[in-house]
Amino acid sequence: MTHPKVSIILATYNRAHYIKEALDSILAQTYQNWECIIIDDRSTDNTAEIVNEYIEKDNRFIYFFKPESKPKGLPASRNVGLDLATGDYIVFVDDDDIVHPQLLEIGMYFFKKYNIHFFHYMKYPFFEQDKEKVLDLIKEKIPFRDTTDYYFLDNSKQHLYYDIFTGKLPMASCTVIWSAPTLKGKYFNEHLSYAEEREYYFRVFLNNINIVGLTFSNPLYFNRKHENSNTSYYYKKDKKMRDGYNKAIHLMSKELHILEKNFPKQIRNFIYYEHFQGRLHKIPSMIYYQRLEYFLFIFEWMLKRITLKIKKIF
Repeated sequence: MTHPKVSIILATYNRAHYIKEALDSILAQTYQNWECIIIDDRSTDNTAEIVNEYIEKDNRFIYFFKPESKPKGLPASRNVGLDLATGDYIVFVDDDDIVHPQLLEIGMYFFKKYNIHFFHYMKYPFFEQDKEKVLDLIKEKIPFRDTTDYYFLDNSKQHLYYDIFTGKLPMASCTVIWSAPTLKGKYFNEHLSYAEEREYYFRVFLNNINIVGLTFSNPLYFNRKHENSNTSYYYKKDKKMRDGYNKAIHLMSKELHILEKNFPKQIRNFIYYEHFQGRLHKIPSMIYYQRLEYFLFIFEWMLKRITLKIKKIF
């Protein structure tokens, strides 16, 4: 296959003030064989008017206004996109972000060069006042054919689902290009209001031990930080987002317990830490019997913190 097709799935809701920049960055892709499926979660602003301008000038943009029969929310919108996608590869893009013009070109190069299931890359967060810096960064051409600035990830050897569970592998929804067969028949949990991609990617890796990919060390995705993002609401301790995070952790724990009765220490320590910090309301029942270990972990963690503070003083 000389020029495989990439399906870009972009879910949106009332982002008329941002979506133009996202679509412009897709239109600027140096790799040409793509489709951009825009799933509108029943916006009430002028998103449709803006999107239609792009459809008129480029038929690679496809607009789907989600009907009342479909549940609201980002996971459900992405699931609609997965059903509509016709590409050989799939990538998710958010409606308030900007992608590097070489994203698809670089991704397709590595898929062709190596027998991999996914291409993972870095993201670069920015605030509105830093946007000019981002626009300068995306003008810089990346000499990817000569670089060695990447490394391989092998699920069978590294148990990558552990690192997704704990967040050690920062695989955001929009920082991965997937081969379409890898995601075939797999859908986001539509009942999650937060951390839905973490739970989704965890399941993808958990149920396919032979997945192999690579991480490209350059930022190819630029995520905008603002007050109305889900991440912002989570850090403001919004109840809906915090409950979504808790549900995602419990779902991953349940899935892992089905395949591996004994949780590895790194998973147990992560759960203990999140519970101690107040982000996890309740420890999943399947590991609750190890209470003594919980208190020993907290004691060791606090002892390390105290030791570090003493070292700084002296």
